[in-house]
Formats: sequence, C-alpha cells, structure tokens
Amino acid sequence: LGRIGLRKKSRRSNKRCRYKIIDNKRWSSVKLQGDADLHDHHLQLRFSDGESSMYHYLWLRDNCPSQKHSSGAKMIHISYDDKLLYKPVSVNSSEAGLEIKWGDDHISYYKPEYLKRYNYFNRTKKNKMPMLWDSNTITNQVPVLDYSEIINNDEGLYKWLKHISEIGFCILKNAPLNENLYEDLSSKIQIPLYPTMYGSTFEVKDIEGTDNVAYTNLKLHYHQDLCYYENTPGIQILHCFLPSQEGGFSTFGDGFKMALDFKEEYPQYYQILSFHRMSYETPKIDNYRRYRKPLFDEDEHNELIGIYYSPQFEAPLDIPFEQTLEYYKAYSTWESFVSNKLPLYEYQTRLETGDLVAFNNRRLFHGRTQFKGNRYLKGTYFQLDDFVERLRCLERSYGDRIKIDFPRMGSYSHQ
Repeated sequence: LGRIGLRKKSRRSNKRCRYKIIDNKRWSSVKLQGDADLHDHHLQLRFSDGESSMYHYLWLRDNCPSQKHSSGAKMIHISYDDKLLYKPVSVNSSEAGLEIKWGDDHISYYKPEYLKRYNYFNRTKKNKMPMLWDSNTITNQVPVLDYSEIINNDEGLYKWLKHISEIGFCILKNAPLNENLYEDLSSKIQIPLYPTMYGSTFEVKDIEGTDNVAYTNLKLHYHQDLCYYENTPGIQILHCFLPSQEGGFSTFGDGFKMALDFKEEYPQYYQILSFHRMSYETPKIDNYRRYRKPLFDEDEHNELIGIYYSPQFEAPLDIPFEQTLEYYKAYSTWESFVSNKLPLYEYQTRLETGDLVAFNNRRLFHGRTQFKGNRYLKGTYFQLDDFVERLRCLERSYGDRIKIDFPRMGSYSHQ
C-alpha cells in the first residue's frame, strides 16, 4: 500500500491521531483509491470522485490533525528546517484514509474528507460570481419572505441569508413595529448588530437643520454606507415604520453588474479605478473618520469582489500628481455611465409599514426618491464576517452538503 522503508523507533510518542473535522458531511462519501504515488517532496492521491491531488510532505506534517487542539486551533508549527519532522518513513493509503509515519516516529492519520476540505493542489479557486441582475431581470425575481419565516425556524433564516448572499437583497413582510426589533432579531438569529458612530441602530427621517442628506426629504443618490470605515458594514437593514405620503421610493442597483459592464466598455478606466485608492471621510468635530479604498476592489485573481462608492463622503483626491487627470477622466466616465444608464439597472420599491429590507452594502447601491410626509425607517448593520459565519453553519443543514461555494460578497475570501 504505497510504502517506503522503515526507520528505527525513537523515544517520541507514536500515538495514532484522529481528528473530527467540522463539516465532514460535505465529503463523507468520498474515499481514497489505490496507492499513494510518492515523490521526493510530495505525494499524489486519487479519490473516489475521480479527482487526484498532490500534497507536500511539509504541508501534511504541518497540518497533521493531531497537532490541533480540540477547538481546532493549531498547537505547533512545523518549520521548513525541521526536515526530520516531515520526512516520511512509511506511507499507507486505504479507502478509509492516509497514514504517515514520520522521521521522529510520530504517526499522522488523515481522513479523505479532511484532505478534500483542505485541498490546495492547482489552486486557482475563485469565489463564484453571485446572480447579477438589472432592471429587467430582477422584476420577476425579487426575493420576498414573511418575517415569521425567518424568526421561527432555521430553514427560513437560511433562505433569507441565502437570498442576500446570492441576489444581494431580500424583503421581509410583516415585521413587528417594535422599537427593539433589531435587538430581538439579533438574539434569535445569532448575528450581532454592528455598532457604528450612529449607534447599534439609527433612525432615517426628515430632521430639520441636519447636515446629512439622508436625514432630509430630498432625493438620495446612489451610494454605499460608511465607506470611511476600515470595516465597512457588509449588510444593511432598513425597517419601515411609516411610509411617506408621496414619493420616497427605495432604489437599488446591482453595483457588481454595473461595474462589470463598465469594465467591458471601458477596461482602461476600470483598471485605473481599481488601482488607485479614493479617500472617504466624515470630518465631524466629534467624530472624524477617514479611510482610503479603491472604487472597485479586486482579489488576487483581479476579480471584482467589492465596491466602495459614496460620492457624498468623498474627500479631496490624493493620488500621485502625474496620474490625477487620468483618474478624473476615468471617474467622470464612470459617473456618466451610472447616471446615463441608471434606468437599465435600477429597481424601485415602496416600503410599506412592516416591510424590512436587508441588502449587501458592499455590492448594492441604494438611494431613494424625494418624498413628502413623515417617512420613518429604522436601520442597523451586520458585519460580513458574522453574516457569513451564520450562513455557513446553516448551509450544513439546509444547503448543498457536497460543496459550499459562497459568492463574492465584498471581502477577499470567505471560502
């Protein structure tokens, strides 16, 4: 069974190690097939699903399941210089798993699902693109649920989170008119609220003398909230207590769809706007926040993963002098693209009493039309980490157990 020569035992423990991995249902039916092919620095394994993968001996020893605490935290780290520790003495491969005895007599055991879960061979993995939409395609696909569906059972909660993950937003009907609703919701669905300079929750209404256009009855142009935060909120929620008497339609646009269409039409300008960082700030006397981010945020594969667009809070541009005019040209082209083609991308809805809309603040643009009357919404935020963590847990029970592949949601990777 794929053996190499034995070494004399040392005094170190050769306790056989097993580690119960999280999420093992995803590959519980996968088995190893045949012998391991051994090479100088790595081995190759074949799996019952037809795939084959290679693993370095150093990686295998460094990630030996027995070197993890029961909590999952790694207890020791193997250095490249500790060649004795990751030199295999014997390698046995069977359907049930891989067993390796190392030069210090330590024995590691790897279940097939562990090897599949952490497979890094030919890693060109990219977060998949979510379901992109425009004004035509979203019309018959607007995700709507009843509030009771998500608050009373985990399967309904999973549907809600999944809609936000895939489409970018979801509307809940019949949310109670309770000023403490967000605190109750957070406790029941196990996603903490994200407190900001505006508090854990905030009110959106027409306030006389405000310096923030969001708290007026004027048209609120497309934007994303809190781009001047290092950790811009991933999920925003708005709950309608009182709709306006006239106007006040909530507007949404799929920023990913718009950005990628812009990239196709103006690739050189897209590149400029994804390379340079724009400054966002809120220069208040008692709360001065400032942060620099690119308009289009990309990952290591140069794929779009997030957008930061908040014209109302842009600080003076501070990029290299030689590139300033080109940047203004690129940004002006983007602004014209958004304003001229807005009808092609925009979804409008009038939030009624008890409606609650949650959306991805790093993907979708949002705004509203001008209104008359005492329109009153209450808002809050979730951190993207907390949102994805809850979705990942629910995915084990209600999603695809074979493969969990989260779409791009505004961070480098939640895979």
